[in-house]
Amino acid sequence: MAKKGKGGQKYRRPTRPSHNSTPDASPEKLTGKTLPEDVIVEILSRTPAKSLVRFRCVCKSWLSLTHHPKFIEMHLKRNKLRNKCLLLHGFLPKYTARAVSLFRLNEPLVNLFDIKKNFVRKKDYPKNFSFADFFNEMTVCGSVNGIVCLSHTQYPEEGFYVEWGRFVVLWNPAINRTKLVMIPPRKTLFDIWQMVSVGLGFDAVDNDYKIIRLVPVAVSDDNLQGDKAHAESRVEIYSSNKDRWKAVNKGAMIHFYPNRPNCSFIIKGVPYWSDEKALCAIDPHTGMYKNIPHPEYVKNEKTLVHCINMNDLVSVLVYSPGESPNQMVDFYVLDNSGSWMKQFTTGPIVGEGLRMPTGLTTVEGVQIPQHLITGAGLRLPQLLTTGEIVVLNPFNGSTYFYDPKTSHLSGKFAAFQPLWFQSYCHVESLVSVKGMLPFGNEGKSRKNKPGEKNRYIHNTVALALSSPDSPI
Repeated sequence: MAKKGKGGQKYRRPTRPSHNSTPDASPEKLTGKTLPEDVIVEILSRTPAKSLVRFRCVCKSWLSLTHHPKFIEMHLKRNKLRNKCLLLHGFLPKYTARAVSLFRLNEPLVNLFDIKKNFVRKKDYPKNFSFADFFNEMTVCGSVNGIVCLSHTQYPEEGFYVEWGRFVVLWNPAINRTKLVMIPPRKTLFDIWQMVSVGLGFDAVDNDYKIIRLVPVAVSDDNLQGDKAHAESRVEIYSSNKDRWKAVNKGAMIHFYPNRPNCSFIIKGVPYWSDEKALCAIDPHTGMYKNIPHPEYVKNEKTLVHCINMNDLVSVLVYSPGESPNQMVDFYVLDNSGSWMKQFTTGPIVGEGLRMPTGLTTVEGVQIPQHLITGAGLRLPQLLTTGEIVVLNPFNGSTYFYDPKTSHLSGKFAAFQPLWFQSYCHVESLVSVKGMLPFGNEGKSRKNKPGEKNRYIHNTVALALSSPDSPI
């Protein structure tokens, strides 16, 4: 006899749907277990790096997959084409702190790390290393394949330059891992230590991320007093694979004197430095030095020359070319033969007081930290992947984007406000450098490092990555 429910109604047990009914079959087709492994790999390779780090806890196969070198390479190639951004180092609004941030056009600024304005350094630093102390006195020196190079710099204290560059850190903010690299000591008393410049390079031949240092060396007493007419530099390269520093050509000098603590830009893994007359490029694989003179142009008292990276092309912007001051911009590109080709002239950049970013030491009464003033306050411009040029109103620090093709000046961008010091093209990735540790665990030894041994690689995943049809 059937049981009675509320209101005297008979209770009837619900009928069980048949095995082949549509409602049950459809969800089963959508589960991850029924998706082919190559489809899963394809989907995950297009997923942002931050999300993939969280997905590592989903299952052991995904954990192993996201540590697999071929998958990391596949993910990097996809993100290079789709998710480029700018890595900025500058002040936060109201100058409460400095920050390292990611900027994408038409998206909110993403702060990766804040540096408090009134931060007090610990007395036992740097003997007792901490990133809070390090970030307070660091300069961003480049970004390659998601790996960011940070150099420990210091500014004059009581008229005396203390030692610069005691540490360099390799940092991947997407996976939150870092590697602390000690700087070799000064080799001679003639090393101009306060002008050491650092850049990051990638040796594609050896798959090696390398830190490149230019150490100016005085060849006369005048150099020690600031005269750089006859100063030269020694090139030192750190290999992350070999975990050691090496002087290029046994310490032979190159005829270049850096004027800022970081390289100007990086193209295809090669760092470039610029001065008033030329570009300096250091090949990460061979360590060979290449001098690239600026293109020939007519200049006046307002002319400015900016060497930049535009879509992985070595480029030069000449602001106010010609015999008289103006607001025109000549655009040059270095071709494969090493010659400068003038692409076009654009302008005038309409707007009262607008110009390329140049020497600022104070903005709205706030003094810029001395170790962040690059080349007498020079703030290098950047071109976004969309082609806009960064322009500046030097009277209030406002930043705009100028489209050279349409001569259109965008509205003020708050993301660059109130002030930025360094910027590099950046892509978020899963790339890790040998010896990297989780953020905050610097100096601690670990016997088992995640990702070095993938014990749970499923055969199907390995086959999907190694098959001839793989997207790599």
